[in-house]
Amino acid sequence: MNRQKGLSASSLKTLAAICMFIDHLDYLVLRCFPQTSLLEYFCRGIGRISFPVFCFLLTEGFLHTSSRARYAARLCIFAILSELPYDMAFSETFSFLHSQNIFFTLLIGLLVLWGMEWFSENICFQAFVLLFGMGISILFDCDYGWQGILLIAILFFFRQDFFSMTAAGISVCLLWSWEAAFAFLPIRLYNKQRGWMKRSAAKYAFYLFYPLHLLLLVWMRKGLLS
Repeated sequence: MNRQKGLSASSLKTLAAICMFIDHLDYLVLRCFPQTSLLEYFCRGIGRISFPVFCFLLTEGFLHTSSRARYAARLCIFAILSELPYDMAFSETFSFLHSQNIFFTLLIGLLVLWGMEWFSENICFQAFVLLFGMGISILFDCDYGWQGILLIAILFFFRQDFFSMTAAGISVCLLWSWEAAFAFLPIRLYNKQRGWMKRSAAKYAFYLFYPLHLLLLVWMRKGLLS
């Protein structure tokens, strides 16, 4: 059997999810124990890889989805479903309106891409759409903020030139973490194949992983500190 070399979209999603779990394990559990400081630093470094990969996959999903409206609706639904676990994890409350989870960032990013494509012949309108999206992310204090929206736009705008995309993308990643730049190593290995995550069940299980893993880590933290 011939196997496509490189990493499929499914493999990239799995890698990003694992890195995200390690990052949140560090932030929500390991930092409760001072003796794990070196391990914390290592885990945070690995975790920084996840967000740029998710942003890259968003641009790929935007270009290849059969329905952008359904894609946006799916992100919106899971953004709402994830907000309670997100608040419990990072604010230790059931409702914290001053910070929004990563699904909101990805949703705004998707809408920005939609607008940029709509005004593909007018760079001034494209810039306005991007700035508006960045402003919304600041207004609602979305995870990764305006830097996240800018990264999504750059990955989309330079999608035909990997060198330019990497150079510009790393420049944005350095605004929050130098370790995030390493995300472009697995992205470089992307083979443009969907991979094993083709059925709806697998796709929705991936979306559910975000709120469920946060609830698991909240439970672990409470259990260890009780």
